[in-house]
Amino acid sequence: MRVSPSIIEVRGGMPLQGTVAVDGSKNACLPLLAAAASLGGGVRLNGVPDSADVVSMMRLLDQAGWPVWKEEDEVGVGAPLGTPVGELAEAAAIRASRFLVPALLAAYGTARMPWPRGRAVGDCGMQLHFAVYEAFGDRAEVDADGYVVRAGQRSSRLAKITLPFRSRSATIVALLRAAVAGRPVRIEQPNTAPETQAVVAALRTADWECNSEASLLTAAPPSSSLSTLRHTWMVPGDRIEAGTLACAIAATGGAGIVTGTDARG
Repeated sequence: MRVSPSIIEVRGGMPLQGTVAVDGSKNACLPLLAAAASLGGGVRLNGVPDSADVVSMMRLLDQAGWPVWKEEDEVGVGAPLGTPVGELAEAAAIRASRFLVPALLAAYGTARMPWPRGRAVGDCGMQLHFAVYEAFGDRAEVDADGYVVRAGQRSSRLAKITLPFRSRSATIVALLRAAVAGRPVRIEQPNTAPETQAVVAALRTADWECNSEASLLTAAPPSSSLSTLRHTWMVPGDRIEAGTLACAIAATGGAGIVTGTDARG
């Protein structure tokens, strides 16, 4: 194989054989990092991929007051230091930075974020997120540069959300907002992708009672908030990478095993 800035040349001729493990999924890791912050830190993630977006998300967490350390494919997120932050300019580089809003609301009461680069303001998919925040009593304001979300009054009432379509990001934001509020949530027409289910599984490790069905997702906080458990999560394997490897094995007439992801996803 020859790689240059403009050309990738691959010469085949031999069937692929053996066993290969896929990397962790970037799209699952990013909301899990935000979930770690939303639960107040004390979380260790295994199988973290070496991705530029993941590095950016870790840097944002650190700038926002959550200590982060990394060793090979393992990342730890500590408890927030409580230092107020201004606008996180680097958040414009990755759309997944919007998953940090619930944690910022919990830590500081306000979250100020820029619009993602390269996107028109009306094309950012944030209106559905704002509707989720409104269901929790929060207020959102927007301008040409970005948006601000201000936390509403604390409440223990059930937050009811009906999504107009199965938005993965809005479903995850609703779960994270419930997590920081310690408040039960009911989401109709939720997204049920593996990335969403990874967040559901993460909440369950923190003793949340979650029920996930095709048309309804509910989550209720633990009866006690005094737990000092430290949580370890495994980032799910990358489904696209797994599918690509499987296709490559088949295309070369080889025989191999792809590990590290759930084939049912």
